[in-house]
Amino acid sequence: MNGRSWRRRVLVVVAVSGVALLAMRWLVTDPNPLGVLALVAILAGLWWFASDHVRDLEAVDWQPHTMQSARRSASDGRLGVLRWLVHETVDPPTRQGSTAVAAPTALQQSLLAVTAGRLRAAHATTPEEDAADVVRRLLAERDPQLTTYLLSVPAPTPDAATLDHLISRIEAL
Repeated sequence: MNGRSWRRRVLVVVAVSGVALLAMRWLVTDPNPLGVLALVAILAGLWWFASDHVRDLEAVDWQPHTMQSARRSASDGRLGVLRWLVHETVDPPTRQGSTAVAAPTALQQSLLAVTAGRLRAAHATTPEEDAADVVRRLLAERDPQLTTYLLSVPAPTPDAATLDHLISRIEAL
């Protein structure tokens, strides 16, 4: 507690004591000024001690709950698609279908776009530059394994550990 706060508290005790003395004299009582000052100081000290040390006495900031929208935001939809692509890539369905080939390619294209976006944010690039060109130019020497995965045709099907490692390296860019 700083000095200004103590001065303010002492002034409050003196002012409340003065008001209490005036009120008691108006009521035609014969108060002891030191006793009134001591009583006000004790009561104020107890109040300030409790308010400084007990968190339950602090003012509560009531915030009304906002109603959740029934519609999902666009980012939730993209996240759902990415989760589906990762699941279909790492654990491809056993049934016959085109998702076994389409999911790794779609996941590779999504990761290529994210990687190019992170590289564009960190380096000066032109808007006309393709995502693959950005990765080739800015990532090939720094991380050849990630570059190989992102630019491979056809898209490789990584296992869960490899995919986790690749995503961690994209996040580190």
